[in-house]
Amino acid sequence: MPPDRENDMSRQHELTQEDRSKLGAPARDEAMRDSRTEASYWLSRELSLFGDVMEQGGAAALVWTSADALVVSRRDTRLPYFKQSVAKMEREYSTPVFVRESGGTAVRVGPGVVNVALVYCHPRGCMEAFDVGYGELLRLVTYGLSDLGLCLELGAVDGAYCDGAHNLVSRGLKIAGTAQRRSARKFGATLVHGSLLVSVDLPSMIAQLNDFYTTAGAPTQYLASACTTVERELNLVASSDAGTNNLVGAVQSRIQACAKRWTMIRKFDQDCA
Repeated sequence: MPPDRENDMSRQHELTQEDRSKLGAPARDEAMRDSRTEASYWLSRELSLFGDVMEQGGAAALVWTSADALVVSRRDTRLPYFKQSVAKMEREYSTPVFVRESGGTAVRVGPGVVNVALVYCHPRGCMEAFDVGYGELLRLVTYGLSDLGLCLELGAVDGAYCDGAHNLVSRGLKIAGTAQRRSARKFGATLVHGSLLVSVDLPSMIAQLNDFYTTAGAPTQYLASACTTVERELNLVASSDAGTNNLVGAVQSRIQACAKRWTMIRKFDQDCA
């Protein structure tokens, strides 16, 4: 993708500097906007891959972490005091807010969250069932974490942030949020992504999400007790010898290896279809 087009895609995910100035939010360095530490960079990469697969077929995967940010859906941008809430997040939490092109509600990403995005076209141009993408994501993450002794499933969790039937769940607690975007154009494509909580201060994260929605005019009562992290789960698995010093890197490496294999298998299956 040409650099100018990628820059344009990145800019659509956040408020303009003029918006920030009007709302009293701190201006952000334009030079940092496309930095790989920014969630906006990776959201743009996901959309770019989605467009490529939709037009050309194939499959691709991204596994990434970023600096702290809130990632919201287009639906959230229609809340009555959305821009005021964005300004508050930046002013009081030093957390930028970006918009993703998939469903659900707000999630917080950051150094302790491993994000996984799978993009693939559909066999013979036929759209697969809605649940298929979530199943692919579940299998990939589960396989990546299997040697740590964790077992995940899909399901809703009362009181969880961005709740739905396709959360990744460990022992009845939410450990990852998921969402997807689909298109029937040309090859037909699905982008399914998830944010895996690896090492996160859950009370702080949930308090910020509740504050975001309360300020935006749609109060929520998400519960930290409805969620868990890979770090917490490992403390409950006696057979695991994984340390916590580089836990995020270890989890990311495991899932990245699985994502590479998934991409090869998906492309092979499409070539043989």
